[in-house]
Amino acid sequence: MQLETRTRWVYSMIDDKSIDSFARQLNIDPLLAKILMIHNIGQGQVQKIQEFISPSIDLITDIHNLSTDENMNNALMRIQKALALNEKILVQGDADADGITATTVMVAGLCALGLDVSYDFPIRPKEGHGLQPRIIDKAKINDIAVIITTDCGSKDIVATNYANQQGIDVIITDHHRAGNELPPAIAIINPFLVQEETLAQGLAGAGVAFKLVLSIYERLGETMPQDLFDYLLAITALGTISDRMSLLNVANRVIVNKGIEALN
Repeated sequence: MQLETRTRWVYSMIDDKSIDSFARQLNIDPLLAKILMIHNIGQGQVQKIQEFISPSIDLITDIHNLSTDENMNNALMRIQKALALNEKILVQGDADADGITATTVMVAGLCALGLDVSYDFPIRPKEGHGLQPRIIDKAKINDIAVIITTDCGSKDIVATNYANQQGIDVIITDHHRAGNELPPAIAIINPFLVQEETLAQGLAGAGVAFKLVLSIYERLGETMPQDLFDYLLAITALGTISDRMSLLNVANRVIVNKGIEALN
């Protein structure tokens, strides 16, 4: 059997002198310089390329542009209320690697603050994705006051309405693009609600959850213990890698780089 191939190879020709000059400016190996030039990383600007190679560690704790200011404030206020009133919170994640790691980050981060937190996931073969009526019913029985979704929920209008009817507030955290109509949640933490293009729009669901947890600690004036920070960062890196988020995004690059160090 003869297989027809339609592969077309495109060769990039780069002058060796340009590569050497580039490598010296950036203090990197000529092979790496050649790869960066071939892929036009940083559009040939030395400063942008340096930021790509060694992204600022401050990007890890940058909590801007996770959502609109109103949504962020509503989410933080509702979690503060749950802490003050000792209300129960349920975290419902998507049943994939990103959703599971995002749930781990959210549960661990909130529990460390003293919140009463449990978690659940959809039964993937039967229920698919998103906020589930079964989980809402179970939450109602267990006196859950707030459901926080991770890696899902931005299009779950019917399920969010159902939770509201049961007297349960919903905070959605997600990294998928929302539809034209948004669910009637207390808050939707989704970087795509921000109008301009931002680095946060490249985060995994775990990355959104991690940065929301950091935001909660900042709002409460709490310092996160270093061992907890390292743990959450390592888990976030796993979620970022497993969901195949682009490492051309420097925010993801530094999360993965430092997260793997923490994991080791």
